Formats: sequence, structure tokens, C-alpha cells
Amino acid sequence: MGKKITFIVPDISDARIIKRIKAFQILGADITVCGFRRKRYSYNESIYNDVNLIGFGETQEKSYFKRLPKLLYGFILILKNFTLFRDYKCIYCINIDMLILAIILRIRYKIYLYYEVGDILNAFLGKAISSRLLRKVERFLLKYTDLVILTSPAFYYQFYKKIQKIQFPWMLLENKLIQSKKPIKEKINYKKTKKISIVYHGVLRCRRSIYILTKVAAELSKKCELHIHGFPLWVNQNLLCRHSLENKNIFWHGEFKYPDGIKDVLSDADMLWLIYLSENQSNAKWLLPNRLYDGIYYRVPMLAMSDTETGKYIQKYNIGWCFKQNVYKELLSLVSDISVSEIIAKKKALDTLPSQLACSLEQHKKIYDSI
Repeated sequence: MGKKITFIVPDISDARIIKRIKAFQILGADITVCGFRRKRYSYNESIYNDVNLIGFGETQEKSYFKRLPKLLYGFILILKNFTLFRDYKCIYCINIDMLILAIILRIRYKIYLYYEVGDILNAFLGKAISSRLLRKVERFLLKYTDLVILTSPAFYYQFYKKIQKIQFPWMLLENKLIQSKKPIKEKINYKKTKKISIVYHGVLRCRRSIYILTKVAAELSKKCELHIHGFPLWVNQNLLCRHSLENKNIFWHGEFKYPDGIKDVLSDADMLWLIYLSENQSNAKWLLPNRLYDGIYYRVPMLAMSDTETGKYIQKYNIGWCFKQNVYKELLSLVSDISVSEIIAKKKALDTLPSQLACSLEQHKKIYDSI
């Protein structure tokens, strides 16, 4: 029997959380998952067949303070199942509200408490009283945390070191796929008559991205096509339908199941959109998103901002194109002028990358071994 780990999570359907659970299962962990469900993802529910799942019900997106009643309900459920956690080696929680729930188990049973941070939310930034309060609460909770797990090194150096002004033990856990190796390389047979296929997929939060992408696609209808897949969280679905109806080269595909559907989403893509232009530009500059590793794994050249961690990564390996300021003009120029040979060159650069950049259990194993 492997090490017993309790996950306390904000959304059991989240792609990153599903990756964590599957990875630690592969490593042999005995897992219990306590968590909420947000109606924003379509996922393969069979993933939870081999874990003990304690559902906390549905919760809301974005607002920490509106979630308080649900957190109280989760607290009650944990108390009801208190003895269940007695023999567990580690509590693994994701996001600060889950850390609050985990503290009671940490104090009662003296077991390891690991805290994963995948985003620095806007609520933590700025000078507002609520932001200062959240930062203070997090600093207090970190005193009871044995290990902080970060999905991007910039979170530590730009937020925790510069803004929170604290130091703590931490490990890097990138949002890599957990497949053992990259798919078998297929010969790149690029048809000269083929339109450039731009893909924007996942949870669709960025309205400005939709505006820019649809505008460029509409203007360059003979040169490119735009494919949008995912859940329209802060994007108007009716607007996506209208763009699709009015433009023969814009396709709104709706939701896809994660992780099963990602291969079909990216199978014929030439450019993958990794840009976030809406609120919270600090987080957008610091993170390394799931989409980055999807692009590397399925060999799709990517589009990013040059001043972000994602952009620096893409420029380092020459696996895409980066924009500096006027994204609309720069994207319009890129798609207008790009040649088939340039796209093939980027795809070949992706072919040469070691599989460990896209899919690996190495970082998960380091964390598992530390328990």
C-alpha cells in the first residue's frame, strides 16, 4: 500500500487537479479527494473511480468572500469524517481557501501539509484592504505549511519574495502532461493550400483575446481559420456563436472532455494561443500555463507575449512567436506574411525537444518521496 494522501481541492474537474491525482496514483499513492465542483469543465468522471471522493458541493468562481458559506459546509464535512484522516501521511491542498480547511487536520493529526499555488489571483495584489488582509492570512497559514509547491518559479521570486517578503521551503511542479513520453513523430506533410489554423482552447477567460483573434480571422479569411474550444467562463457564448455563423473561417466547437479530447483539439493546429490580456496582468506574466505543455506535447507552435515567463520559454527554444505591444497589429502582420517553411521550421524545433519538457513524473516523484 502506498503513502496515504488527502487532496483538498477547489474544483474536482480542474485540469491541473486531475493531473495531480493521476500522477500520484501512478506513483502508488492511496488517495482521498475532498473538494468542490464548479460547473465550468467537462471531464472524464471515471478518473475518480479509484479514489475515495468526499464532495463538498458546488461553489462559485472568483470571489473568495462569496465562498465562505460553502467553506463552512466543507469544514463540517471534514469534521464528520475526522477519523478517516488519522492514518494519512500528507494533506495536499490547492488554493488558500483549501489551505484554511486543511489547517484543522494539520493541527489535530500533526501530518504533513503541502500547499500548491497555480495562480496569484488579483485579490492578492494591490493596496486594497481586502488584498492586504488576504496576504496577511496567507503569511499566517504558511507558518503551518511544510512545503509550498509552485507551478512557476516566478511566483516565488516575483510575488512571495518581493511582495509577501517571506521565504519558505518550496518545490517546482510544472503543469506538464503525465504521459510517459511524447507521441510518435509523424512526418510533417504541410499542404500549401491549407489555411493557417489558430487554436484557442481551455477555460476561455480573456475577452480581449477573443476580440483580437476574431478580428484578425475575419480580415484574413483567405489565409487563416480560427478554432475555439472550451468553456466560455468570462466570454459571451452567444458572441462566439455569432462569429462562427458570420464567418466561414471561424469555428466555435464548444466544450471538450479533458484529458481525452485534447488530442483532437490540437491535431491539425498551426498556432496555439497562450496570451491573456484581461485583468491581472501580473499573474499572466508569471505563470506557465497548461496550454504551454499541451503545445509542446502535440508539437503546435505557440503565440505569447515576449515579457512573460511563457514568452521567455518559447523564445528560449524557438517554438513560436512572441508579441511586444500591439497584439492585433503584430498578429495581423505575422499571419499575413508568414510562409509555410516558417511554420514547418517551428514544428521541427518542437520535434527536437526532449520529451521531459512536455511530460514527466520526475517533479511529482520528488514531492512524493519527500512525504
